Amino acid sequence: MKNLFFLSLLALLATTMSCELLENDDIFPNDDNSNDGSNVNNAIFSPCEEDDDIAFAQLPASIQQYLAENYPNATFNDIERINGAEVRFGIEIEQGATDYEILFSADGTILSEGDEVEDTIIDAITLPVSTLEYLDANFPGVNITSAESDGEYGVFYYEVYLANGVELYFAQDGSLLC
Repeated sequence: MKNLFFLSLLALLATTMSCELLENDDIFPNDDNSNDGSNVNNAIFSPCEEDDDIAFAQLPASIQQYLAENYPNATFNDIERINGAEVRFGIEIEQGATDYEILFSADGTILSEGDEVEDTIIDAITLPVSTLEYLDANFPGVNITSAESDGEYGVFYYEVYLANGVELYFAQDGSLLC
């Protein structure tokens, strides 16, 4: 209980003393803030799912056609087949100085998209209070070695690394993904 109180106090201090650290745009710079916090995109993509790197030619024809028509001078990198409950395909598109990511369903429907987001190391006290509470309840006394904000295909999440070697993923609203 002392740990929970201490973590909550730290989060409160971080909020009042350094509001810049907690600005959503700083942690998730490409988020349009239209998400109500429920992170509905997690039903579309989760960083916990297994994926396989594939070649462009292994994409369904409808996705190949869409990319050829809409990104004729682009380079396609990190083409992945995501093997969750439903098969999906993720593609990083490099066009000039812009890197963009699109997640497609197997039938070629765009499910989610957004600018490529690099992992950004953040101060652990800027994690949502619900994340800190989860860690305190489930990993008492285990230190956070690092925390990052990340995003793929327009879906944003946190990666948390613990001193005991455990790696956890949390949704933008602070709920546990895996």
